[in-house]
Amino acid sequence: MADGHTAIEKALANEARPEADRQRDANRKPEQVLEFFGIEPDMKVIDIFAGGGYYAEILSYVVGVDGEVTLYNNGGWDGFVGAGVEERLEGNRFSNLQSIVMDAN
Repeated sequence: MADGHTAIEKALANEARPEADRQRDANRKPEQVLEFFGIEPDMKVIDIFAGGGYYAEILSYVVGVDGEVTLYNNGGWDGFVGAGVEERLEGNRFSNLQSIVMDAN
């Protein structure tokens, strides 16, 4: 897990992360959460009911260019978060992250 731990630390320190996300880190404890799930570079992961994409962005940095992240919301949840996902993904910031909206069946 040493590679995963290092990748998570680097992801959280990434200066491209929004300041509002950095402020959320203290309460959300992303380092502990992602280590619990064993997230490491090169993985393919899905962020289910991702909301505005807080974790999806961190996951994108952790899995790196050879990994993949799917940010999933259903229509109701996507409507609730509004333009948050679009703003986060603006300018195609993440080549390894795709966003999907569909019913949870």
